[in-house]
Amino acid sequence: MALATTVANAQLRWGAKGGVNFSRVAVEEKKLDTDGITGYHIGPVVEVMSKGLLSNIGLEAALLYTRKGFEYSGKDFRNDYLEVPVNFKWRLNFPLVKPFVAIGPYAGVRIGGKEQWDVIIAQIESKSFIAGMNLGLGLDIVKKLQLGMNFNWAITDNYKTLSVLQAADAITAKNRTFALTAAVFF
Repeated sequence: MALATTVANAQLRWGAKGGVNFSRVAVEEKKLDTDGITGYHIGPVVEVMSKGLLSNIGLEAALLYTRKGFEYSGKDFRNDYLEVPVNFKWRLNFPLVKPFVAIGPYAGVRIGGKEQWDVIIAQIESKSFIAGMNLGLGLDIVKKLQLGMNFNWAITDNYKTLSVLQAADAITAKNRTFALTAAVFF
């Protein structure tokens, strides 16, 4: 009965989301000295929220074209992904500005960028599939605009470095991305 009431009171919104990514990689045992790069993300977003008196709970999902990577030895290693984040969302019901917290998984596939790069004494291989977790917070402003920040960290290894001299020297790295986002709902 409670589930039926919640579904009946659910509100559906859809829109467009975009923003800037500050991406870097976490390298096991810090064997590789890397720097971050700036990228972006853009795509459609949908939100289904219960309608409560003081707060709302629900889900937000998106289909994002996103660019991530890192810098190593003065060279940028960039890849484009098609990512699907699905976040559980909790939002407070204040009159004009509604703060929210979101958490959930994401998965993606590489759709652009190189699969392998040659560096001085190694080869860096980019994986085709990525997955990880998101944590975000932000504000819904006057029902149509959403501003937020999001941190996502990969669970899967996104890059593998193989030494030309010895395969036993392999190093793996995972994406870490901080993003500033904005969404417009219709």
